[in-house]
Amino acid sequence: MIEDDIPSITKELRRTGTVIKQSSQNFLQALHCWIMHQERLLRNYTSQEFTDLVMHVSLQRWKNSTLKTYEDLVKEPEDFKANTKWREFSEAFTTFLSHTKGQCNFSLSYVIRENDEAEDIEGDPEDLYETVDEYEEAVVPLRGRYYDLDNRVVFDSLKSRPLNSPAWTWIQDYHARRDGRAAWKALKAHFEGVGSQICLKTAAYASIKRAEYKGHKNFDLTSTRRSTPKHIQISSVMESQFQKQRR
Repeated sequence: MIEDDIPSITKELRRTGTVIKQSSQNFLQALHCWIMHQERLLRNYTSQEFTDLVMHVSLQRWKNSTLKTYEDLVKEPEDFKANTKWREFSEAFTTFLSHTKGQCNFSLSYVIRENDEAEDIEGDPEDLYETVDEYEEAVVPLRGRYYDLDNRVVFDSLKSRPLNSPAWTWIQDYHARRDGRAAWKALKAHFEGVGSQICLKTAAYASIKRAEYKGHKNFDLTSTRRSTPKHIQISSVMESQFQKQRR
């Protein structure tokens, strides 16, 4: 049974004269939502675990999933072209996936998370994660039929963007099996690898050197003010690369 079956079943029962209270419909929606959640996390569960508290939490979760929010208005990232900056594309694509729901209403961003294994959480998740989505992204297993379906969706979304650019070279090997996670990791390895880091640092140092102060006659304060955001961005890139080297 899928989520959309519940209203259909209720409607059919009413045609036969059977009255289904709204509270009963809510119970069924909450139960379905809870079961799908347990299935997606590959947990063993029993009916005794579906307590009144769990029912209310699951019902609210289901209601939230049906609401239209600003997240539904998030634009898809633009195509990855020859002159596209990887960092900007990476952030846009990750944001897009975090606002796109996959199987069992999990955000698709979990497919491209850093860790291959689900995190072993110790302590209260509310103290460790800012949102439920962040927590679920960390603990959902990267295996099973639901993951396979989500992984293919991610690949289909990813492959359409660098299809006619040099970046396609790095993901074409994963086309046959539609492996979105492997394709994403291949792109990251290329654009964030050691060679890419050296190029970024070289370009950053060259840009900073060009802005060196050589006396007020040779230094345009107007252009300096215009270039300030760029240097802030350069500093951010260098800091990001430094942090990755420390890990």
